[in-house]
Amino acid sequence: MDTSVPTVVVRRYFGYVDGIRQDNLTADVAFTFTGTSNFGRRWNFTASVRNNSSGSFTGSQVSFFGFSTDDPNTAGSQFRPLNSVATSGGLFTTRVLDNSSGFATPDLSSAQQVCLKTGGTLGECASATGTGVAQGATSNQVFALNFATPQALIRLENFVLGFSNVSGTATDGNGGEVVLTNANVNGFGVIVPEPSSWAMMIAGFGLVGATLRRRRLAAA
Repeated sequence: MDTSVPTVVVRRYFGYVDGIRQDNLTADVAFTFTGTSNFGRRWNFTASVRNNSSGSFTGSQVSFFGFSTDDPNTAGSQFRPLNSVATSGGLFTTRVLDNSSGFATPDLSSAQQVCLKTGGTLGECASATGTGVAQGATSNQVFALNFATPQALIRLENFVLGFSNVSGTATDGNGGEVVLTNANVNGFGVIVPEPSSWAMMIAGFGLVGATLRRRRLAAA
């Protein structure tokens, strides 16, 4: 099994307002797998979070990002025994791990949900914190997933990201405009095709996109 490191997968997130994707409300997260430790129980990553929002959006911050973990062989039916999430450095130091069903976003009935936030109450990956990575800025975050038993392969999916303090003009489904003032908006991730310098998926680090339900978002 290939265990080459580092392995990088880039996710691009677009914010949705009233169910409409906003191409100028966007952020990139480059997930880098840096290796395992503790005999394969600890999977180490860095996440480089860049807020690329511009144009009609005069202000925004990236306040959280999250994903769920699932067994790659029995997706949607069994989850990996993830015990804890650890962070060091960076802005996303509030860690949330939920092993139960009904977690709002991401939402898989039998998968473990991970959320990294820039502060505020623990909560889930459905609520913004009000602080975060400003437009044009980048924050690098180190984090680790600690599993109960050694893992040969893990799967991350249902990627979500939250924009807070969003101001500006968004488009709606009728070709009109929505004026936002300090709104909270969720963004959903897609894999970004990148040059060969961005290594894609190898055994040992699978980032697999899942179909995400779109939520109708209202301005705060």
